[in-house]
Amino acid sequence: MAQKEALIVGVSDYEGTQYDLRGVKKDIVNMKSLFEKWGFHVTVLQDAQSMELEKKFQNYSSLGSDDAFIFYYSGHGYHIKDVSGDETDGEDEALVLSDGAKNELFLDDALFGYLNSIQAKKMIFLDSCHSGTAFKAFGDKPKAKSITQNAVHGVMRTKSFRPQESKISSGEYVVFAASQDREESLDTKNGGLFTNGFLKQFRNGGESKNFMNIRQSVEDSILNFCRGGDSKPHHPNLSASSDALKYSTINEFFKTKSTPEPQTEK
Repeated sequence: MAQKEALIVGVSDYEGTQYDLRGVKKDIVNMKSLFEKWGFHVTVLQDAQSMELEKKFQNYSSLGSDDAFIFYYSGHGYHIKDVSGDETDGEDEALVLSDGAKNELFLDDALFGYLNSIQAKKMIFLDSCHSGTAFKAFGDKPKAKSITQNAVHGVMRTKSFRPQESKISSGEYVVFAASQDREESLDTKNGGLFTNGFLKQFRNGGESKNFMNIRQSVEDSILNFCRGGDSKPHHPNLSASSDALKYSTINEFFKTKSTPEPQTEK
C-alpha cells in the first residue's frame, strides 16, 4: 500500500523577541488538519525541533515513486550570497530555523538536495519571505516573515550537494511559494496570509480547482487583505515538474477520493 507522509516545520520563537512570529502556531494546526484530511501521516517540527530538519528528511529516503510526500514550512526566510555558483541572481534563499537562542540558515541547496533524495510524488509549501525559488508587529498589523542580517548567527552544516542538485529534479512535484524572491510574505496573529488563503480554498470546493486557479485565488485573497491596510502585498508562485501538472487538482495529483472540509483554528 502506498505511503502518504507529510513533514511540517513551523518556527515562531526566534533569537531576539522582536523576530518572533505570532501566527505560525495556527499555521501548523490548520495545515496539519488539512493534510490529515487528505490521508497523510503528519510529523511536526516546531520551534527548537526545527533544528532536527536534516535528520528528519533522511527518514523519508525510503519512499518510492508510488508514495506521496508533503513538505510545509512556515517561518522566516532569508537571502545569503551564493558560493556554489548555481544561483543566477548570485544569492541563495534559506529557511531560518531557530531554537530560540540561536538562528541557523537551512540553504535551498540542502533543501532541494534532500527533496531530490525522496523519490515520492511531492508537494511543497513555503510560507516565508523570499520563497519564490524558498521586529515584533504592533497591535494587529501584519509582520514580514523576513529577518535582518544581524539576527542570523550561522549556516547549518548539512550534507553537501552538487550545484545541479540545487533544484527539484526527481519525480513529479508541485511547489507553492508564498512570495517572489524579492518580496516579503506577511504573518498575522491569525496565521500567514498565504497559508490562510490556501486553506480558504478548501472551505470552498478546493478539491475541484486546479493548482493555477488555487494560486490565483490565494493571490486575490492576499491582495484583498492588503488593500484594507498599508501592507505591501506579495504574490504567490507556483512551479511544477511539468506544465500539465499545474492544471491538476489535489485529488488528481494524489489520486485520492474527495477530501472532507478541514477544521481550522480561528
